[in-house]
Amino acid sequence: MTAKNMHTVSEKDAWGDQTHADVFDYLAAMPTYMVRRHYESFNEGRLLNEYAGGIRGDAFFEIGCATGELYRYISRFMSRFQYTGFDISAPAIERARAKFPGGRFHLLTSGFDEIRSLYGQPDVLWCRDVVMHQEDPYAFLRGLIDLSGEAVVLRLRTRDVGQTVLDVERSCQLHWDRFWVPYIVLNTDEMVRKIKESADVASIVVSRNYEVLGGQNYRYLPKELYFTDTGTAETAVFIRKGPRAGESVNVSFRDRPDRPRYGIVDWLIRKGYASLKGKR
Repeated sequence: MTAKNMHTVSEKDAWGDQTHADVFDYLAAMPTYMVRRHYESFNEGRLLNEYAGGIRGDAFFEIGCATGELYRYISRFMSRFQYTGFDISAPAIERARAKFPGGRFHLLTSGFDEIRSLYGQPDVLWCRDVVMHQEDPYAFLRGLIDLSGEAVVLRLRTRDVGQTVLDVERSCQLHWDRFWVPYIVLNTDEMVRKIKESADVASIVVSRNYEVLGGQNYRYLPKELYFTDTGTAETAVFIRKGPRAGESVNVSFRDRPDRPRYGIVDWLIRKGYASLKGKR
């Protein structure tokens, strides 16, 4: 292990590894109906489905598209949206293009300015499990809000008790047995305040799926994040842009558990489907 790998690095180092594409391609082994069940069982998918009818435009960008499985869902079940995916992982983008030659997938080399200048402004911006891997998650969150035209759909991580710890040597996660990457858990109230600082945000919906984050999936986090009373959660956020009603931003909380529910038949079908794909 090199000295660099012993310390927390940017997500680009870990995401550029071939292992990233291999691990995040797990949905490729699922038939399309199970992919639909997957996305619609998580709170961010539920929020998108609930509010999609009120979105006027059809440009849909995904930041952190990995191997492109959301494209399969959007193109089949929300086909009025025109999907474009972006990622910093070259192996993941290569696999997405190979699987879905009709899709639009782009490798990011810089940031939000690159997206806006080359591809325009999306009406809907989807960003799942990316914010918490940023060294400056609030700057990244502001960039997402500024880039979107009408709505932002997020999944990130929050804590109800205690301040956000931005020290990436204390808040990190091990990837592929080689890289420590940032893993920042945002204080819920602070996150809402930061989002409200954007003058064109009209409403915020927060949906928390509570679970203890400390110690799971090779995470190295502050000790209090190992306790249930800290209120850590996988948190979906729907941000609607537009004029405010007076000076206030409408904020609502709809906490509910998520996770796809698969029966025995589903697992057997998935196993058989994966076996067939492996023989192609």
